[in-house]
Amino acid sequence: MKDVRKHIEKNFKVILPERLKNFYDNKEYKQYHGLCAHSLMYYQSDLKFEVKFDDKRAFEEAYIELYGDTQYVTNIEGKIPLTQLGEEYKFLFVDILTPKLEVFQLEASECKFYLYKNSFDLFLESLV
Repeated sequence: MKDVRKHIEKNFKVILPERLKNFYDNKEYKQYHGLCAHSLMYYQSDLKFEVKFDDKRAFEEAYIELYGDTQYVTNIEGKIPLTQLGEEYKFLFVDILTPKLEVFQLEASECKFYLYKNSFDLFLESLV
């Protein structure tokens, strides 16, 4: 996707914090392509899921997963999709209202978010 930040800000009606603006605008996300998240809740610790930070289709699927066709779910305020996990309908979200940009795993079957990493940068460091 050519301009990931603009796509996210437009579709989720948010202004990203500086750290995420830089991540997308400077194309930092490209250095993480092919890496995987691991040790996710409900999965074996050695199971890995490839991350993609510029997949427009995944952003749209995450939007539908959360908001349905047009409904806004108020209890997810501040959380925007970060990446789809592999080809699964599983997503990680970043909470742009928290100072360290905490990363959450959405367990859609429970309609619940679980804290995955305490900060966006710790999340990036954990990718293998």
